[in-house]
Amino acid sequence: MAKIFINYRRDDSAPYAGRLYDRLAGHFGHDQLFMDIDQIEPGEDFVEVIQEKLKAVQVAVVLIGRHWLDIADATGQRRLDNPDDWVRLEIVTLLERKIRVIPLLVGRAYAPNSSQLPECLTSLARRQAHEISDQRFHPDVDKLIQVLEKALSTKTALESPGASRFEQPDETRLPFEPEMVRISPGKFLMGSHEDELGRWKTEGPQHEVTIGYSFEIGKYAVTFDEYDVFANATKCKLPDDSGWGRGRRPVINVSFDDAQAYAKWLSDQTGKKYRLPTEDEWEYAARAGTQTRYWWGDGAGRNNANCDGCGSQWDNRQTAPAGSFKANAFGLHDTAGNVWEWTQDCWHDNYNNTPGDGSAWLGKDGGDCGRRVVRGGSWINTPQGLRSAGRDRVDTGGAGIFVGFRIARAF
Repeated sequence: MAKIFINYRRDDSAPYAGRLYDRLAGHFGHDQLFMDIDQIEPGEDFVEVIQEKLKAVQVAVVLIGRHWLDIADATGQRRLDNPDDWVRLEIVTLLERKIRVIPLLVGRAYAPNSSQLPECLTSLARRQAHEISDQRFHPDVDKLIQVLEKALSTKTALESPGASRFEQPDETRLPFEPEMVRISPGKFLMGSHEDELGRWKTEGPQHEVTIGYSFEIGKYAVTFDEYDVFANATKCKLPDDSGWGRGRRPVINVSFDDAQAYAKWLSDQTGKKYRLPTEDEWEYAARAGTQTRYWWGDGAGRNNANCDGCGSQWDNRQTAPAGSFKANAFGLHDTAGNVWEWTQDCWHDNYNNTPGDGSAWLGKDGGDCGRRVVRGGSWINTPQGLRSAGRDRVDTGGAGIFVGFRIARAF
């Protein structure tokens, strides 16, 4: 049952609600969120379903845009003053349950004061609001996620001591650790079919891979913010950002050896088993259950990624900040485009004799370990290079403006 409820009014904040839902679903999972009647199955009684959802949620966000207070119905009556208004009814029910209800200010809205609200909603004005701005959407949502995680873990601990899903004492994420996504065991077809448009011969033969274990992989490529902590701590040279800015942009100008050194340092600092993903793991996570050319479908579309011809503001110019595009079904961002990503595997010209079990394919069967496999394509590649099956190789000492990496974690 969903634990997070998103309350919003379509005429006021629908675009923000959809974007927020994608971010939160990517982090917590779709099954943990409920937003509106679009998630109700045909034939279900939406009144009963929503009431049932409201009984189960543990924390809620109420989106408040610039017109939230004043939107009226066809008769000119302010909707918030109508006792049958669903936005109002949901908030009242949530407040009565004494759970955490967070007013979320979007579109440069101001928090309402109690005199502007119906009596049944006045307690909402006493709740500390959180603002999400257009310019800082992802950092602002990151802060919200931290609040939600804390609220959920506290609630779970009270109900079942020691059983928190989101925060275990030995799983505390340090400020410099990349955000990770847990990937469950499974099977998939790796590589491309012979008739796939844009296929390279190095992507075959297509074959089944079985990953019989859980692992974690970075939600985003490692950023300058994260890598610079390592570089400063170890007195390594800071990689050049090519004048595009550091912060949340994916780190570039890092070699395979640099990425390996970062993973070892991160493991030493945290006591966790960080490493580069294998090529099998990378494609399994990037596909997220799909077999199409891209995880979102067979066509490149517009503004799904950063490449030469993807329709984004960064196309063929520079990297985009991590998380600038929607996540795949596993909650991973930017697995297509932006930067190529190092994997553990040595280069093989095809998949003949590949282990097919998730492990790294190294020097066996003629592997060239002086070159390692990179996946995902970059901001300078055409859409063809961004396909889920696309692969290339880079010398281990190579460090350029097209290549970064994503971290993985073993258990």
